[in-house]
Amino acid sequence: MFRKYLSCTVLLAAFSIQVFASGIQVLNTSVTTNDDKKSAQVKFSLTWDHSWRLADGPKNWDAAWVFVKYRTLPGDNWSHAYIKADGSTVPSNASFKIGSSIAGVGGVNTTVGVGAFIFRKEPGNGTVAFPDIELRWDFPQNGLTGGEQVEVCVLATEMVYIPQGQYFLGDMASDRRFRRNQSNAGGRFGEEFVTVSAAAPSWLNYFSNAVNIRGSVNGTYDGIRNNLRNNSISSQVVTPAPVAANAPDDVNPSNRLENNTNYTGDWVARFAAAINGNFPRGFNAFYCMKYEITQGEYIQFLNKNLVAVKNAGTYHHSADAVGRYGIKKRDGTGTANVPAEYDLANPSAAFLPCNYLGTKDIMAWLVWAGLRPMSEFEFEKICRGPEAVPTDPAYRPQYAWGTTNISPAAGFSNKGGPNEAPSNASGNSAVSSTSGATIGSGTNTELDGPIRAGGFATPVSSREKAGATYYGVMEMSGNLWERCVSAGINEGRMFQGALVNGHGNGEIGPGVNPSVPMNGAARLWPAPTGTGLGFRGGSYLDPAARARISDRMYINLGNTGRHQSFGGRGVRSDL
Repeated sequence: MFRKYLSCTVLLAAFSIQVFASGIQVLNTSVTTNDDKKSAQVKFSLTWDHSWRLADGPKNWDAAWVFVKYRTLPGDNWSHAYIKADGSTVPSNASFKIGSSIAGVGGVNTTVGVGAFIFRKEPGNGTVAFPDIELRWDFPQNGLTGGEQVEVCVLATEMVYIPQGQYFLGDMASDRRFRRNQSNAGGRFGEEFVTVSAAAPSWLNYFSNAVNIRGSVNGTYDGIRNNLRNNSISSQVVTPAPVAANAPDDVNPSNRLENNTNYTGDWVARFAAAINGNFPRGFNAFYCMKYEITQGEYIQFLNKNLVAVKNAGTYHHSADAVGRYGIKKRDGTGTANVPAEYDLANPSAAFLPCNYLGTKDIMAWLVWAGLRPMSEFEFEKICRGPEAVPTDPAYRPQYAWGTTNISPAAGFSNKGGPNEAPSNASGNSAVSSTSGATIGSGTNTELDGPIRAGGFATPVSSREKAGATYYGVMEMSGNLWERCVSAGINEGRMFQGALVNGHGNGEIGPGVNPSVPMNGAARLWPAPTGTGLGFRGGSYLDPAARARISDRMYINLGNTGRHQSFGGRGVRSDL
C-alpha cells in the first residue's frame, strides 16, 4: 500500500518554479501497485526545452536519464528503485531504453535496471512533453513485499547521445596531446593525429606527446616519445605485441625538459603500455550529461541518501567556500529520526555547476545516479565528433566548439537570474585572464565563479557562440574542470567502464564511502581515494590553453581533493 509520492527534478524545478537551462521537469508522479503485488507502475510526465533529434549531421538526440529513489516510511534511508523494460511504457512520440548494472539481490549479483533513457521518437526540436510515462518497479529486486508504505522521488537529468563512429585524438599542437609519428620513414620530428576506429590492429598501446622519464639502460633520460606503434587504436580487444626497438622518428631529444611531476604516469616501459580491453575508447555509442553536475543535482544526492551518509557529511564541502558554491548543511539531531538535510543558501544556485567535487564526491554521485566516469578518449570524441583535425596549423588547436576562436566572458549579465549570461555578447567560455603555477590557480577578475549551466547558449546562437560540442554537449571548454579517467596512468588504464557492471547501480554502499563497481575482488573503476581520474577541459581559473580539446596538461595529476575549479559530469555506455 503506497501512501505518499514526490516528484522532483534533479536539475532545477525542485528548488524554483523558474526555468533555467533547458528546464527539465518531472510532473504528476503517482505509484500504483500491480495485481501481482510484486511490482508497481511509477507514473509521471516529463518535459524540457531546447530538445532535439537530428536526421542529418550528427544524427543524434538529447534524452532524459530518469531514475527513481524511494524510502520506506517512517524511515529516512533512501534507496534506489530497480525497474524493468517489461511493463514500462512511454507515449507515442517517445522512445525509451533501460540502462542496466549489477547489484546484489538476495546475496546474488543480478542484472538490474537502474534507470531509463527517454527521448524523441522522430526528428524535431524545441520544447518536448512526454505525458503518462510508466516505469515498472520490480519489488523483489528491492527486497519489498508490496505492502510497505513508501515515499517515491523520480529524478531526471538531461543527456546527449554520442553515436558510434570513428574519430580522431590529438591536434598536433596542444600540450601533452595524443600523437603518432608520421608513418613515413623520414618523419623523424613529424607527427599526426590518431585515428580511433573499429579496426583491430596488432598493437594496442598508450601514446602521448610526452617524453620518457624512465631511465634508459644507463640511467639517463632518453627523450623517447610515447607513441602508438601502428598509428591507430581499436575499439576491440587485442593483445599488445612485444615492444620493438625504438625507431628514429620516435626520438625528439629537444623535449627532454618536458619532464615534471604534472605528467608522471604517462610512461611505462617506454612507449608500450596496454590499455584494458574494456576501457571506453569512444568508438562505441554512449550518452553524456548535457551539462556539468549542478548544485541542484548534488543537493538531491546529499538528501536522497542513507541516514548515515547524510549525518556524516562525507560528501559535503563544509569549509568556507568561494566560487559561487552555495550548498549548506541544515543541522538535524544526528539520529535516524531527524537526520541532517542539505539546502542552498540561494535557491537560484540550483542551476550553477557544482564545484568542490573531489574524486570521492564525483564517484559517489555517479554510482548513486547509475552512471560512470568518462574516459579521456570519450572527452575528445564528445567535443570533436567525427570532424577531421585541420591540416592548416592556423585552424588548430581547437576548442570544444570546433574553432580556434575563444571569447572569454567579460562578466555576468543578470547574475543569479534565470537567464544569466556573459555580459559580452560574444562570450562563449569561462576561462582566466592569467595562468598560475598549478591547476586552478589563475586569476579571473571578471568572474567570481562558473556561469550557470547552458549560460552561453541562446535559442538562435551558433555552435561557437553557445560553446557547444559537435554533438551539443555544453561547457566542455572552461567553466569547471571535467574529471576524466586517464589512459596515461596504470590506475586509469584498468578502468572497465564499457561493461554493464562498469556502471553505478544506484547504491553507494552500506557505509559512507562509495562502493565502486566490482568484478569479484577486482575494482572496475579507479580507487575513489587514489589516482586514475585526471582533469580535462580547463576552468574559469585556468588560461584558455587548458580549455583546448586535446590539452592533457593535468590528466595525470593525482589531486583527489576539492577545489573551487573542480566539477564533472557522467556518461553511460549505450548497452
